[in-house]
Amino acid sequence: EIYTKYNEVKDFSVISRPKPTPPLEKRPKKLYATQIEKLMNNPYDIYAKSILKLRKKDSFYDDKIFSFFGQATHKALELYTKYYEKNKDGDLYEKLIKYGKESFDEYFNDEITKELFFIRFINIARWFVEEDKKIREAGYNIYAENEKEMYIQDLDFTLSAIVDRIEEKRNTDIINIADYKTGTQPSNTDVLSGKKPQLVIEAIIMENQDKNVD
Repeated sequence: EIYTKYNEVKDFSVISRPKPTPPLEKRPKKLYATQIEKLMNNPYDIYAKSILKLRKKDSFYDDKIFSFFGQATHKALELYTKYYEKNKDGDLYEKLIKYGKESFDEYFNDEITKELFFIRFINIARWFVEEDKKIREAGYNIYAENEKEMYIQDLDFTLSAIVDRIEEKRNTDIINIADYKTGTQPSNTDVLSGKKPQLVIEAIIMENQDKNVD
């Protein structure tokens, strides 16, 4: 019935995508790397949140489960890296599992859901500890979640990023950055083409630390 009525409509027009153009003084002076991708693909999202101060209505609990998993995993890996020196002479895998349990307790209220997702975390933990060991043995100092900024003078704009992991090779200028993903991982093509710019932006910010960029 709805389909039939729709086909009976003869007079309608397709409206164009909204293109808000707020005055310069109303536009944000600082954005994070994750927000730049949204700005590129959907400027209205930034307009709604940063200028109109609108917030998306909370979705049903089930829609947040994967977000909880990502946040809990990030927190556990951050604690592992932050306290590595303190724990390095003990069982690092067990320490990461401990941090994981504490983080999952913080984010999950439902015990069954928590246990199901914690099985996934255990697999991540085994791989992470092994890879972390290899990287440290290769001569890298590793730092936990760090917020970095780059000020662009001509635009009076600050570009920011929270880098999940920084690997700095001793006695060299080599720095690796890592962004943890528990969901869909962007392809190398999307990253290098700028379609998924988070890592590229983080690299630019790291390269321009302590510099004002014209």
